[in-house]
Order: sequence, then structure tokens, then C-alpha cells
Amino acid sequence: MSTTINPAQILRIAELISSQDDAEGFDFCGPGLGTDLFPPEGNVWAIDYFFAVTLHQYGFWTDDGAGYVEPYYGILDGERRKGAEFMFRAMLKTAQNFPAFLAPDGQAAATREQVAAAFSEDDGECRLPMFESHLQLTNEYGQYLLARDLDPQQIVAEANRAESPIKKFVSIMRNVPGYGEDPLQKKLFLLAIILKNRPEGFLDISGSDLRPVVDYHIQRTFLRTGMVQVAHGDLRTALTTRRFLSFAQEKSIRRDVYEAVDELCRASGKDIASIDWLFFKLRKTCHEMKIPDCPTCPVKDVCQQHTELFQPIVRTTYY
Repeated sequence: MSTTINPAQILRIAELISSQDDAEGFDFCGPGLGTDLFPPEGNVWAIDYFFAVTLHQYGFWTDDGAGYVEPYYGILDGERRKGAEFMFRAMLKTAQNFPAFLAPDGQAAATREQVAAAFSEDDGECRLPMFESHLQLTNEYGQYLLARDLDPQQIVAEANRAESPIKKFVSIMRNVPGYGEDPLQKKLFLLAIILKNRPEGFLDISGSDLRPVVDYHIQRTFLRTGMVQVAHGDLRTALTTRRFLSFAQEKSIRRDVYEAVDELCRASGKDIASIDWLFFKLRKTCHEMKIPDCPTCPVKDVCQQHTELFQPIVRTTYY
């Protein structure tokens, strides 16, 4: 095996973060990322918005055909916004101007021009690195829901009526295009976190119902902190030089990180939403394109500082 989980290091990190005050994670409404990214509390189309925008939380980086070049940034409202934040803001602006775009029929019938406009920068150009997949998933998502006479608000209501809301939610969503393909269900459980943590408490689930949300930032920080170890060899070289990996290599690393996240939750007593938010915030110190700012990092005292390592590089709509 080229990667292995390091239980002792997971325990060290768990002991450090167990007392940190992030018990509920981010509420996807407040100022932690910017109040201009999300619908305000009580917004009538907030559920539709979160279903539609979480669908597109992937692929925010450029490549040169052989490996990673840099994160994707888009200029919106005069600000240079990185990947996920750009997508949240772009979809919010689109929803404010054309709320019908969020509905299943609006997604199903969206044209290339409409989808490009929804995700365009201030100059009117759409530069998403995987635009064709975003267009395809927009249409397939809407068509799937329409064919089954489903809509996001109905899905949430049906889940909440069930004996186990999370089981019902997953059973409905597991085959929805854009949500069902990933065996680790990153976007599906990101959506569950959002719906649970919003001030409205849209989805009636507990923290223990959640499963790991393994994206770029989680993989990079778990490798660099040493909670998942990488043996010396070709895989380590590829991670260090940010070259494309095979899907088999990526799957192996991501699975180990998934299990390490699960173990970190158990050892620290924190739920997935809290762990996800804590490690998402580490992106500000454990940079992708700059030398990591280890002296100011909140886990510096126990991190193994494998700062040369990077996340696996593959093109996927999973994360």
C-alpha cells in the first residue's frame, strides 16, 4: 500500500482540536465566508438554491495537460473569488435575478448560453475549467427530478417525515445526477451539512448522521499533517510534483482520508460538520500556491509538516 492511516497522529490531532469551539461547523448564512454568498435566513428559494449550487462544487483548478497549475479564481462584483466562493456568489446573483433558474424545469431546460451566463465573471465570460460537465449536470439534474415529479423542497419534507430523515434523504438523492455518482458521496453529505446547519434547520438530522466530506482541502491537509502517510516512491513523487494520478491511485488515497476523517471525529468527539469547517479554514495557512504559513497554523504543534505533499490530481465531478 502506498498510503496508510496513522492512528497515533490522528489521536494527537484529536486531542488538540477536541476543546476548540467549532462544535456546529459553519451555518452557510453568516459572515464566516461572506454574507454575499448565501440567501438570507427565511429566503423562500434557499433550499432550491443549495441543491442547485452544491451540484457544482467541484473542479476549481486549471491544468497543463500533465498536472495541476493553479486554483480557479473568477472576478465577480469587482472581487477576485476563489472556486467554491465564486460558485456560491454566481449562483446567488443568478437566483436573485432569475429565481426560476433554480427549479427543476429551469435546470432541465437551461441552454448553454443560460448556464454560461449563470457562471460568468464581470466581463460576461465563463471560465470554469470543466464547463461542459457543469452544463451537462445542470440539465441532467433537472430532467431527473422532473421525470420523477420531485423538487428540492419536497425531498426535504419527505425526508423529515421519515423515521430516519438521513436514510430517506440519501435514498432519494443517491441516484440524482451530480450527487449519486461519487461512492463517497461528498456533495450529497455537503448538502446534508448545509441543510442541517442553516439557521432554518431545513434537514432534521444530528451530527452523528453525517459522513466524511472528502474534497481537495481535506486530502491535502490530512496528507500534510501526517494523519495519512505516503510511502516514498512514484506516488509520493507525483503528489509532490502535482502530476495527474490514475483513478486507482486517487481512489486509494481518498478512501484512506475518508477513514481517517471518520476516526478523527470519533477520537475528538466532534461531528463531520465541525471537522469539515475546521480543516476548510486551514486553507488560509496550508496554502496551495504559497509556502504554508506553519507558525500561524492552529495545528502547528502536532502537525508533521509534510508541506511538499499535495492533494491527488484527477479530473472528476465528485469534488
